[in-house]
Amino acid sequence: NISSVEDIDYTRHQIHHELMHWFDTKIDNGIELWPENITSYNLTYNLASLDNYVEHPSEGFVTGYAKTNSLEDRAEVYSYLFTKEGNSKLNEWIKTDKKLENKVNYIKNLIKGRVSKMDDNYFNQKVLNN
Repeated sequence: NISSVEDIDYTRHQIHHELMHWFDTKIDNGIELWPENITSYNLTYNLASLDNYVEHPSEGFVTGYAKTNSLEDRAEVYSYLFTKEGNSKLNEWIKTDKKLENKVNYIKNLIKGRVSKMDDNYFNQKVLNN
């Protein structure tokens, strides 16, 4: 029961983040088509760094942690899509951030390709209105 945790939003974010990692191991998702160049990533990270929690630190990234590698980047975008606050932020950021918009669309198309009812209406109605 998620309502029994202290920080429901953080827990939802973490669950969806880890779920995307699981998807990455289970489905052929064309990671080579991810719209971010590998040279954009740090490829190392410090889990204790406060930079991990900075939101939208630069063009194309939802968090500092997303800048670690493509798998963390995908997981962060996915988790923002499925939380009310995160989804609202994504909708604002993609108005001026084309790189991030491409990532959001990539994840949405990945989802919609497997569950056709999970389209833009799903995210606008189910995620933003819950």
